[in-house]
Amino acid sequence: MIVRIVSAVVPPELTSAVHAHIREEWLPGLRSQPGMVYVKLARRLDQAGERLMLITEWRTVADLYRWAGDDIDTRHLAEGHEPLVQHWDIQHFESLDLLPDEAAAGLGTEAEAGLAAP
Repeated sequence: MIVRIVSAVVPPELTSAVHAHIREEWLPGLRSQPGMVYVKLARRLDQAGERLMLITEWRTVADLYRWAGDDIDTRHLAEGHEPLVQHWDIQHFESLDLLPDEAAAGLGTEAEAGLAAP
Protein backbone atom coordinates (compact mmCIF):
# COMPACT_ATOMS: atom_id res chain seq x y z
CA MET A 1 0.00 0.00 0.00
CA ILE A 2 1.08 3.55 -0.69
CA VAL A 3 0.46 6.46 1.68
CA ARG A 4 0.29 9.90 0.10
CA ILE A 5 0.55 12.96 2.33
CA VAL A 6 -0.18 16.37 0.90
CA SER A 7 0.24 19.44 3.05
CA ALA A 8 -0.38 23.07 2.19
CA VAL A 9 -0.92 26.41 3.89
CA VAL A 10 -4.18 28.31 3.42
CA PRO A 11 -4.35 31.98 4.44
CA PRO A 12 -6.99 32.58 7.17
CA GLU A 13 -9.29 34.65 4.94
CA LEU A 14 -9.54 31.81 2.40
CA THR A 15 -10.10 28.78 4.62
CA SER A 16 -13.90 28.66 4.23
CA ALA A 17 -13.73 28.67 0.42
CA VAL A 18 -11.01 26.04 0.31
CA HIS A 19 -12.79 23.80 2.85
CA ALA A 20 -16.05 23.98 0.92
CA HIS A 21 -14.36 23.16 -2.38
CA ILE A 22 -12.47 20.20 -0.98
CA ARG A 23 -15.42 18.74 0.97
CA GLU A 24 -18.16 19.29 -1.62
CA GLU A 25 -16.43 18.97 -4.96
CA TRP A 26 -13.24 17.04 -4.51
CA LEU A 27 -13.38 14.47 -1.68
CA PRO A 28 -16.43 12.57 -2.99
CA GLY A 29 -14.66 11.88 -6.29
CA LEU A 30 -11.43 10.96 -4.54
CA ARG A 31 -13.18 8.49 -2.22
CA SER A 32 -14.71 6.70 -5.21
CA GLN A 33 -11.39 6.08 -6.98
CA PRO A 34 -10.44 2.44 -7.65
CA GLY A 35 -7.79 1.37 -5.17
CA MET A 36 -8.57 4.08 -2.63
CA VAL A 37 -8.40 2.65 0.88
CA TYR A 38 -8.42 5.67 3.19
CA VAL A 39 -8.87 9.46 3.02
CA LYS A 40 -8.37 11.91 5.89
CA LEU A 41 -8.47 15.71 5.67
CA ALA A 42 -7.06 17.45 8.73
CA ARG A 43 -5.93 20.91 9.72
CA ARG A 44 -3.69 22.73 12.17
CA LEU A 45 -3.96 26.45 12.85
CA ASP A 46 -0.72 28.40 13.11
CA GLN A 47 0.66 31.91 12.58
CA ALA A 48 0.83 31.52 8.79
CA GLY A 49 -2.83 30.60 8.61
CA GLU A 50 -4.00 27.05 8.42
CA ARG A 51 -1.96 24.00 7.48
CA LEU A 52 -4.06 21.38 5.72
CA MET A 53 -3.05 17.75 5.47
CA LEU A 54 -4.67 15.31 3.10
CA ILE A 55 -3.66 11.75 3.87
CA THR A 56 -4.66 9.03 1.43
CA GLU A 57 -3.83 5.37 1.28
CA TRP A 58 -3.82 3.52 -2.04
CA ARG A 59 -3.93 -0.24 -2.45
CA THR A 60 -1.20 -0.25 -5.13
CA VAL A 61 1.20 2.12 -6.88
CA ALA A 62 -0.72 1.42 -10.09
CA ASP A 63 -3.92 2.71 -8.44
CA LEU A 64 -2.17 5.93 -7.44
CA TYR A 65 -0.77 6.44 -10.94
CA ARG A 66 -4.17 5.69 -12.51
CA TRP A 67 -5.63 8.54 -10.48
CA ALA A 68 -2.73 11.02 -10.56
CA GLY A 69 -1.43 10.40 -14.06
CA ASP A 70 2.22 10.17 -15.02
CA ASP A 71 3.33 12.66 -12.35
CA ILE A 72 2.25 11.55 -8.88
CA ASP A 73 3.59 14.81 -7.47
CA THR A 74 0.73 16.66 -9.19
CA ARG A 75 -1.21 18.97 -6.88
CA HIS A 76 -4.62 17.35 -6.73
CA LEU A 77 -5.51 18.84 -3.36
CA ALA A 78 -7.63 21.75 -4.54
CA GLU A 79 -8.01 21.72 -8.29
CA GLY A 80 -9.25 25.08 -9.44
CA HIS A 81 -8.14 26.65 -6.17
CA GLU A 82 -4.36 26.30 -6.52
CA PRO A 83 -3.82 30.09 -6.25
CA LEU A 84 -5.53 30.04 -2.85
CA VAL A 85 -3.26 27.39 -1.39
CA GLN A 86 0.41 28.03 -0.64
CA HIS A 87 3.54 26.09 0.36
CA TRP A 88 2.67 22.70 -1.13
CA ASP A 89 4.46 19.56 -0.02
CA ILE A 90 3.66 16.10 -1.42
CA GLN A 91 5.24 12.94 -0.06
CA HIS A 92 4.71 9.24 -0.75
CA PHE A 93 5.50 6.35 1.56
CA GLU A 94 5.28 2.60 1.26
CA SER A 95 3.13 1.17 4.01
CA LEU A 96 4.98 -1.35 6.17
CA ASP A 97 2.19 -2.39 8.52
CA LEU A 98 0.96 -5.14 6.17
CA LEU A 99 2.82 -7.84 4.33
CA PRO A 100 2.50 -7.55 0.53
CA ASP A 101 0.20 -10.59 0.38
CA GLU A 102 -2.11 -9.07 2.99
CA ALA A 103 -2.29 -5.77 1.11
CA ALA A 104 -3.02 -7.57 -2.17
CA ALA A 105 -5.78 -9.57 -0.46
CA GLY A 106 -7.44 -6.33 0.65
CA LEU A 107 -6.67 -6.75 4.33
CA GLY A 108 -5.76 -3.78 6.43
CA THR A 109 -7.59 -0.61 7.26
CA GLU A 110 -11.14 -1.85 6.63
CA ALA A 111 -10.56 -5.34 8.00
CA GLU A 112 -8.76 -4.11 11.10
CA ALA A 113 -11.60 -1.72 11.83
CA GLY A 114 -14.17 -4.47 11.39
CA LEU A 115 -15.56 -2.73 8.30
CA ALA A 116 -14.62 -5.29 5.68
CA ALA A 117 -17.34 -7.40 4.12
CA PRO A 118 -17.51 -10.92 5.60
